Amino acid sequence: MSLHSRLERLVGDKMARRFVGTAGLSLALRVAWAILNYAGIVLLARWLAPESYGIFAIVMSVILPLSIFCGIGRPTALLRFLGQYEAEGKPGLARGLIVQSTRLVLLSALVATAVLIAGVWVLDGFGRISDPVAYTLGFLILPAYTLITVQSSVARAHGAVVSALAPRDVAWRALLIPIGYVAALQSGAAMQAVVLFTAAAVALVLIAAIQRARIAAITPTDVHEAAPEFDRDTWRETALPIWLTMSATTLGANIDVLAVGSILSEADTGRYFLIQRTATLASFVLVSINLVIGPEISKLYYAGEIGRLNRLLRIANLLVFLPSLAALAIFVFGGRWLLGFIGPQAAELHPELIVLGVGQVVNAATGCVGVVLNMTGAERTAAWFRVVFAILGTIATFVCAYLFGTMGAALAAAAALGGCNAAMALYARYRVGIDASVMALILTPKARQQPTV
Repeated sequence: MSLHSRLERLVGDKMARRFVGTAGLSLALRVAWAILNYAGIVLLARWLAPESYGIFAIVMSVILPLSIFCGIGRPTALLRFLGQYEAEGKPGLARGLIVQSTRLVLLSALVATAVLIAGVWVLDGFGRISDPVAYTLGFLILPAYTLITVQSSVARAHGAVVSALAPRDVAWRALLIPIGYVAALQSGAAMQAVVLFTAAAVALVLIAAIQRARIAAITPTDVHEAAPEFDRDTWRETALPIWLTMSATTLGANIDVLAVGSILSEADTGRYFLIQRTATLASFVLVSINLVIGPEISKLYYAGEIGRLNRLLRIANLLVFLPSLAALAIFVFGGRWLLGFIGPQAAELHPELIVLGVGQVVNAATGCVGVVLNMTGAERTAAWFRVVFAILGTIATFVCAYLFGTMGAALAAAAALGGCNAAMALYARYRVGIDASVMALILTPKARQQPTV
């Protein structure tokens, strides 16, 4: 079948049209996130003192992987099982999973926050922390940030894309801009980070409360009224590899910033943070698709509709890969101007931006492969891939950052990201029979009813 015929068939599929509509809404919200997030990063860099912005970069690079770690795999498990329980008509188990997951994750985040704050003051006693109060207030963001992640998964599983993505990715990111302005212009350099983190933490708590009320309103009546039932063993066995996978993935996405922060100055860390976050724009379409495709993969796979699942993934491929190539072209030909807008020193890292951009394009070329493995019972295999590459990538990133500075960190991070996703895509195609990569537009794998894990 020719590529043209494949595309015509996809366009005529009702499921495909529904998915494109949902994905389009998700993409619109992710575009808003990308604009607000990048605008905030740029404006804060221009407004804050270099040291204050470096503290902001380090705190956010710690919170992002820790929020996944504290999630204990439950956000992805919610997507996996809520779709399955809906198809099987088991509202009690759905209710129990939501209740237990919310409590466990919030408790985990509170404990992690206490440990972080204690660590800050211990390091301050050895003279290793420049502003312990600012770091302490920054880490107070973690509990609400992590709670919103869990609540977003519940909303996504129920098809409420706006309630899932708007609270933290749009509303909070939008509020950070005026908060940063006030922090920068209405307080001295020594207090900028303190004011920024205090206001940001309060805003995030309020947003989490509003999101919780909204999710309660959209939860299906049968789930909301059902007596909670618990399948703890199954949830724990499934959540553990997913937790390892997501923790390793998020650590890999932030380890280069942490490596630079531990070796170079806070000002240098802020500059690298800017170009690293710029590079991630190349795969923001992939992130938006991943947010909505998980429940669909679970439903189709467990219904045995592998052919429809592969068609769905081919649609996702089209939506993901071409924008990533366009972004890389912008980085290559206009990246120096873009970074120059931020500041002359940031423009010096243009080569690092291109390197990181190439890694993001390889990531986009492999499609939604991580979600596919997690949603089809191959989460343990995905965890092995992620953990192994995270360990190797962490070692390589610190060594290369020490030897070659920011370019070494960029090369190691891009190689780890691209290598891990390429390996998983090959496994999914030849062992599972589901192709999430751009190759699916040309070649169709031989479908299997169950993956080999």
